Amino acid sequence: MNALDHSHLIATLWRMGYFVNTTFTGEQGENIVIQKAGEESDNPLIYNNACICIDGKTCMGNVMLGSAVEDCTSAILRLVEESVPRLMSLEGELIPQAVVTIPQEISTRYEELINSDIKECPCGKIVAAMDSLHKTDLFTRLVVSRLQRKCHVVERAYIEGHSNWCQAMYAMLFRAMGDHKNQEAFQLLANKVPIHILSRERGNGNNVEIMLVGASGLLKRYCSSSHTRQIMEDFAYLARKHSIVPMRGGEWVLKGINPNNHPLLRISQLAAYVSNTNFIFDKIIACRNADDIQALLGSGEGKVSEYWQTHFTPNKRTSRRPKTLGRDKINLLGINLAVPLIFAYGRYLQNEETKERALDLLEKLKVESNYITRHWTAHGVTLSSSFDSQAVIELENSFCANHNCWKCPIGRKEIKKAANIRLIQKK
Repeated sequence: MNALDHSHLIATLWRMGYFVNTTFTGEQGENIVIQKAGEESDNPLIYNNACICIDGKTCMGNVMLGSAVEDCTSAILRLVEESVPRLMSLEGELIPQAVVTIPQEISTRYEELINSDIKECPCGKIVAAMDSLHKTDLFTRLVVSRLQRKCHVVERAYIEGHSNWCQAMYAMLFRAMGDHKNQEAFQLLANKVPIHILSRERGNGNNVEIMLVGASGLLKRYCSSSHTRQIMEDFAYLARKHSIVPMRGGEWVLKGINPNNHPLLRISQLAAYVSNTNFIFDKIIACRNADDIQALLGSGEGKVSEYWQTHFTPNKRTSRRPKTLGRDKINLLGINLAVPLIFAYGRYLQNEETKERALDLLEKLKVESNYITRHWTAHGVTLSSSFDSQAVIELENSFCANHNCWKCPIGRKEIKKAANIRLIQKK
């Protein structure tokens, strides 16, 4: 375990109040008693408004936890696990420093967590053994945290769409349509050809598809195709008509993309959807269950134009396939489009009932099937709905993948359990 890991472990124990009422001897022989841990700051290794007593004198201020943090010159104390050069305050005085000894039971459990192989899913058995009450509490916190982060994406789309919820919905539809590698590129395309421009061309042949495909900038890769050259010619006219500035094309990731997720195919499906579906914001906010999602998001069926029935890319002909959006994709659109929009709109209105409806909708959509959900179910975790699958996805992506056990609710609980064992032994 490196210095940064020691620092985060010290900070985790400090957050739990483990050191409160503990007496330390400072490196200059000071008698230091921790009276109050204080409050978390933006930096997890610094706590504000802590209260400590140094040689009988009470001090209030910032405390630095571990050797990894060195940028708080106004601190009243620094706790480290091994002696390091002391820091100077703004007043030119050395900041009091004390060495803390972490009990072996605690450091061993922490090392087991952060050094474990993610493929072994070390917390899978812990979650599987939870009673329904604790599991629901954990999953709810994880899902709300995930939705709050997604809200920032929706809010950005709302601002970029000139405070228009219909444009925000349209941009989020584009973002949700592609795979995770091209989310930003799809959202950029939605801004390049906003909904009000597409609305003017609905009913005019393939103009919606021409504008979207042309604005993607991807056609330059396939200019040998006669179909591509015709689209480029038609797009040039529509771009002048609507003042569309196309993407450069380099924004897209094509390497390693499944043919069913190729951006051009997804764009053609989006074009068919926008052209044939009366897709308005009020309808998506009104969705309450899986049937509502299927009726709204599946109504256009993502049917592509005649050319794309026999192509995945412009230069490769395939056997005829309808290439419609399947139920699994519609389910994912419900999870990644409808739910974040409803939650973000509830936050915008400051309406808790609307936010709760987003959580209720997640519970009525089916579990996603991907390598993460399979990872957890293989270790005994039961997933009953997309609410559960979103929770374990958040758990793995935000904590397990980066070994952030020090800020994971399960990791903290395990450290606290080891700390409590130590306290019992001390008694």
